[in-house]
Amino acid sequence: MKVSRTVLRGERGSNPSDLPDLNIVNRRYYMDELNNKALEEVAKQLPVKDLYEDLGKPTAQSVGNVLGLIPRAINGALEPLHIWILNKEYNIERTKKLLEDKLLNVAPEDIVEPEAYVAVPAIQSLSYSMSDDNLRNLYANLLASAMNINKKQYVHPSFTEVIKQLAPDEAKVFDVIRRYNVYPVIWVRREKEKPKGGVYVLNSFSTINKIANCNYPDRLPEYLENLARLKLVNLYNDRYLVAADVYKEVEECELIKSLIGKSDEEYTFEINRGYVELSIFGGSFSKVCCE
Repeated sequence: MKVSRTVLRGERGSNPSDLPDLNIVNRRYYMDELNNKALEEVAKQLPVKDLYEDLGKPTAQSVGNVLGLIPRAINGALEPLHIWILNKEYNIERTKKLLEDKLLNVAPEDIVEPEAYVAVPAIQSLSYSMSDDNLRNLYANLLASAMNINKKQYVHPSFTEVIKQLAPDEAKVFDVIRRYNVYPVIWVRREKEKPKGGVYVLNSFSTINKIANCNYPDRLPEYLENLARLKLVNLYNDRYLVAADVYKEVEECELIKSLIGKSDEEYTFEINRGYVELSIFGGSFSKVCCE
């Protein structure tokens, strides 16, 4: 094989023990070929055949029968992906049930086959997230949007990777931010007059974690920074909100009052106001994965 000849072509004086095991190289090459062929089969079978024949029959006029078409439409749209899913032993049946619930109010003729580059990684990741409602719903909404002809144009292939990098608490925090669109956040600095200088002693503090009912509320600063890293939100500490009393709740928290109360002649503790807002990318993610 070409691979074998390439491996054997070494510099003069090379130690044979430094050369790769040809059996391992060939096995890897063979497995790559199998995976490529599997994906090619998925791509070839993506067009859905005769999914909606029942729509032309008189019985399809009743509401009950129209609702009955939804599971069949989902089955048909996902059929090409069975090759990938079943070979990887993912839970396709639970995925179908989730999609039936998400697509219940979508007309059967509007349910289409999802793009493989979105659906395959999404279903793969969904199978790992069945135990968590927050992440499971994000993946299910992503798949449902990819199968809805009216929403699939807004689906971005990076959304699967974004969800994979979210903790369950971060999904909760993002849900609060997307519903409020903007939310107050504060930082606390300890300042010294002479020599002049200071350091942040509290970062990205907010009451979002209470509204989101986080399992680990003290990790909110990390959650906000990760959401900002993923470009789902914009986090600012160099600008602030001007609405009256918008910072009252967060600044009257016991932790903040105790820090401010530690000010003395040598050090002062000052509040730096800021906020977090939904980004443009986060808005698209919300439309596809949260609604």
